[in-house]
Amino acid sequence: MSPVILAVDTSGMCGTLALRCGGELLEERELEQTRRRHAQTLISEVQELLQAHHLAAADVGIVAVSQGPGSFTGLRVGIVFAKTLAYVTGCPIVAVDTCRPSRKR
Repeated sequence: MSPVILAVDTSGMCGTLALRCGGELLEERELEQTRRRHAQTLISEVQELLQAHHLAAADVGIVAVSQGPGSFTGLRVGIVFAKTLAYVTGCPIVAVDTCRPSRKR
Protein backbone atom coordinates (compact mmCIF):
# COMPACT_ATOMS: atom_id res chain seq x y z
CA MET A 1 0.00 0.00 0.00
CA SER A 2 1.23 3.50 -0.79
CA PRO A 3 2.07 5.73 2.15
CA VAL A 4 -0.27 8.44 3.33
CA ILE A 5 1.33 11.79 2.53
CA LEU A 6 0.46 14.87 4.55
CA ALA A 7 1.51 18.11 2.85
CA VAL A 8 1.76 21.34 4.84
CA ASP A 9 2.25 24.84 3.43
CA THR A 10 2.29 27.76 5.87
CA SER A 11 4.46 30.05 3.75
CA GLY A 12 1.80 32.63 2.93
CA MET A 13 -1.30 34.39 4.19
CA CYS A 14 -3.43 31.37 3.37
CA GLY A 15 -1.88 28.10 4.46
CA THR A 16 -2.91 24.79 2.94
CA LEU A 17 -2.99 21.14 3.89
CA ALA A 18 -3.29 18.19 1.55
CA LEU A 19 -3.70 14.50 2.11
CA ARG A 20 -2.70 11.97 -0.52
CA CYS A 21 -2.75 8.19 -0.58
CA GLY A 22 -2.16 5.66 -3.32
CA GLY A 23 -1.57 8.31 -5.96
CA GLU A 24 -4.93 9.92 -5.19
CA LEU A 25 -5.52 13.33 -3.65
CA LEU A 26 -7.92 12.63 -0.79
CA GLU A 27 -8.46 16.25 0.20
CA GLU A 28 -6.94 19.69 0.13
CA ARG A 29 -8.05 22.40 2.49
CA GLU A 30 -7.10 25.93 3.36
CA LEU A 31 -6.11 26.87 6.87
CA GLU A 32 -8.19 29.44 8.69
CA GLN A 33 -7.24 32.86 7.34
CA THR A 34 -7.81 34.82 10.53
CA ARG A 35 -4.75 37.06 10.69
CA ARG A 36 -2.29 34.36 9.65
CA ARG A 37 -2.67 32.32 12.82
CA HIS A 38 -1.17 29.14 11.45
CA ALA A 39 0.54 28.40 14.76
CA GLN A 40 -2.80 28.45 16.58
CA THR A 41 -4.85 26.45 14.08
CA LEU A 42 -2.46 24.06 12.36
CA ILE A 43 -2.62 21.17 14.81
CA SER A 44 -6.40 21.16 15.09
CA GLU A 45 -6.80 21.53 11.31
CA VAL A 46 -4.49 18.55 10.68
CA GLN A 47 -6.35 16.51 13.29
CA GLU A 48 -9.69 17.32 11.64
CA LEU A 49 -8.32 16.45 8.19
CA LEU A 50 -6.99 13.09 9.35
CA GLN A 51 -10.16 12.25 11.28
CA ALA A 52 -12.30 13.08 8.24
CA HIS A 53 -10.51 10.23 6.46
CA HIS A 54 -10.50 7.87 9.47
CA LEU A 55 -6.74 8.27 9.92
CA ALA A 56 -4.50 8.99 12.89
CA ALA A 57 -1.14 10.74 13.00
CA ALA A 58 0.53 7.32 13.19
CA ASP A 59 -0.94 6.50 9.75
CA VAL A 60 1.03 9.32 8.08
CA GLY A 61 3.89 7.78 6.10
CA ILE A 62 5.51 10.97 4.80
CA VAL A 63 5.26 14.61 5.84
CA ALA A 64 5.94 17.11 3.07
CA VAL A 65 6.48 20.73 4.10
CA SER A 66 7.10 23.95 2.24
CA GLN A 67 10.65 25.26 2.67
CA GLY A 68 10.03 28.58 0.95
CA PRO A 69 10.10 31.09 -0.41
CA GLY A 70 7.59 32.68 1.90
CA SER A 71 6.95 34.31 5.23
CA PHE A 72 9.80 33.56 7.63
CA THR A 73 7.51 33.06 10.61
CA GLY A 74 5.03 31.05 8.57
CA LEU A 75 7.76 28.77 7.28
CA ARG A 76 9.07 28.22 10.81
CA VAL A 77 5.61 27.21 12.01
CA GLY A 78 5.15 24.65 9.23
CA ILE A 79 8.66 23.24 9.46
CA VAL A 80 8.57 22.86 13.26
CA PHE A 81 5.18 21.17 13.01
CA ALA A 82 6.41 18.79 10.29
CA LYS A 83 9.64 17.97 12.15
CA THR A 84 7.73 17.29 15.36
CA LEU A 85 5.18 15.05 13.63
CA ALA A 86 7.96 13.17 11.83
CA TYR A 87 9.87 12.71 15.08
CA VAL A 88 6.82 11.47 16.99
CA THR A 89 5.58 9.09 14.28
CA GLY A 90 8.95 8.03 12.87
CA CYS A 91 7.96 8.93 9.32
CA PRO A 92 10.30 10.74 6.92
CA ILE A 93 10.02 14.44 6.23
CA VAL A 94 10.43 15.97 2.78
CA ALA A 95 11.04 19.67 2.15
CA VAL A 96 9.47 21.06 -1.03
CA ASP A 97 9.58 24.47 -2.67
CA THR A 98 6.57 26.72 -2.23
CA CYS A 99 4.41 26.47 -5.29
CA ARG A 100 2.30 29.54 -6.04
CA PRO A 101 0.43 30.40 -9.21
CA SER A 102 2.05 33.27 -11.04
CA ARG A 103 0.20 36.57 -11.09
CA LYS A 104 0.06 38.62 -14.24
CA ARG A 105 0.86 42.27 -13.76
